[in-house]
Amino acid sequence: MRSARIVGMLVVAAGFAAPLGAQDIGKLSIQAGVGGLTGLSSLDRNGTYDTKTGLNVAGSLGYQVIDRLVLRADVNYATTPIQFVGGDFGADLNRVFVSGIAQIQWPSESALTPYMLAGGGV
Repeated sequence: MRSARIVGMLVVAAGFAAPLGAQDIGKLSIQAGVGGLTGLSSLDRNGTYDTKTGLNVAGSLGYQVIDRLVLRADVNYATTPIQFVGGDFGADLNRVFVSGIAQIQWPSESALTPYMLAGGGV
């Protein structure tokens, strides 16, 4: 009885493994970017402290699990100079954003690949 369950589970696993084995999986993707970051609001209510446009550096590492699912981790570092009443304050506001993302995509015959993201970050 026990061996029949094991054989049955192996048959079911083989049924799932065959389609997965035929898919193009296991692709690793690396992305990097540099740009500018501008704050949308001032640091206090009176507008005494504000930030200038600063440096933004981003990186991403993804792994394609199956043809429709990519798991990705993104890291974004930004530094912006702080201004006090329009003048340089002599300090920077540094921020680090980290996120984990599941990207569900629908491959198409055109050059565009629509996708949906689900994830969270700090």
